[in-house]
Amino acid sequence: MNQKRRVAASLAASAIAFAAMVTAPTLASASPSTGCPSGYTDPGEATFAETLTLPRITTGLTTGAYTVGDLADVFALIDANEDGRICLKAVSNLRGNSGKNLGAFYNGVDNRPRH
Repeated sequence: MNQKRRVAASLAASAIAFAAMVTAPTLASASPSTGCPSGYTDPGEATFAETLTLPRITTGLTTGAYTVGDLADVFALIDANEDGRICLKAVSNLRGNSGKNLGAFYNGVDNRPRH
């Protein structure tokens, strides 16, 4: 993956984090997802709108690490199956404060379509 795509993926994951913050109660109460690979459960599967509510995404938007437009571009790159959903996870080594703004990002991968 080239640097531009990694940055875009990180930005999209960040936007998703912002959305999770807004919809955290909804995501937590939803039935468990079967579309995410192992380990992608926190925050898990989400739409773009949901990602904008996630705590890390809101942090990134608030601090200016990226914009909603940046996040939309990254989300589109990650959502290869174009179903409007991706999977996110908070990585343990990214928790806490960081001079590199890593606390504003999630790892993101595309979900598997449900049958």
